[in-house]
Amino acid sequence: MERITTLCDDLLNRMWITRGARYNAYRRLRKKHDLSIATIAFLSAYALVINSIKFVNFIQLKPHQDNYISFFTMVIAVFILVLSLIDSSKDYRMNADKLYISAIEIENLFNELKKIQNSRATLKDKEKKFNIISSSYGRILQLYQVNHELIDYYLMITGKRGNSRGNYSNFVYVKAFVLPFILYNMIITVTPVLFLVFLFVV
Repeated sequence: MERITTLCDDLLNRMWITRGARYNAYRRLRKKHDLSIATIAFLSAYALVINSIKFVNFIQLKPHQDNYISFFTMVIAVFILVLSLIDSSKDYRMNADKLYISAIEIENLFNELKKIQNSRATLKDKEKKFNIISSSYGRILQLYQVNHELIDYYLMITGKRGNSRGNYSNFVYVKAFVLPFILYNMIITVTPVLFLVFLFVV
């Protein structure tokens, strides 16, 4: 009886961590996909507005200003192409959806094993159902050809109830959900500022 209890506890712990890590990976990848799409949308709007300055005569452009407009339009087009290729090659959204589905399936197995562990079933029935759930868990891990990253695991571990490592938990969160997205935010905010500086100041 003690053996099956130990096995159940071990599998429950592994499923709990894997489920949480995959939910974290889902949130991280969805945010990266959404921010990538938003950045492409902003850059497309910037390119359209900047290029339209040539054809709308509300300011008198000097020759060097006209060159700046052409240069910025070309640079923005390159950024749009690069971001589109990165998002397409990484397939953030599809991988996020796969991780989300696998996390839900693991959570269902977790709840089922929890019920079995607390039930009054015979030892033989518990062992049989444990083997079925353990096999199902292994099949889920093999079925989806995408896995969470180490940062998602650390985020799950540091965020567990009763964890007292508050500063380290904050550091892990910043590394997972802040630092990777600084470049996108900088591109969105700095691009129009740089254009205005080059157009009217330089």
